[in-house]
Amino acid sequence: MNAGQLNQQLLDAAERLRQSLDDLYQRSVEYASAEQAYRHGKAVAYLSTTGAKTVAEREARAENAINDLRYRRDMAEGLKVSALEAVRSNRGILSAMQTLASLSKEEAAFARTGP
Repeated sequence: MNAGQLNQQLLDAAERLRQSLDDLYQRSVEYASAEQAYRHGKAVAYLSTTGAKTVAEREARAENAINDLRYRRDMAEGLKVSALEAVRSNRGILSAMQTLASLSKEEAAFARTGP
């Protein structure tokens, strides 16, 4: 691989890292929104539960009423974690590419000057 190709791969890796950071930001916002909706829905469901004789029964009815909100929140959390892993992976790839660039630079210097 020549210096131009290595440079292009470094730029591509940096762009993928930027894109994954943007995706992580968006997924984090979506998770926060889903968590807010879940907590609000849970509170409303709990307060509007009628006919329950015990606290446990009231909580069970409230939880049942917000299954969809909990699912959306859990999915948003999973996607946020997945986006974080993509950031970590792209960061590692960029670091590896930087190591290769440094090695290439050292090899070129050695070829010019010798041992």
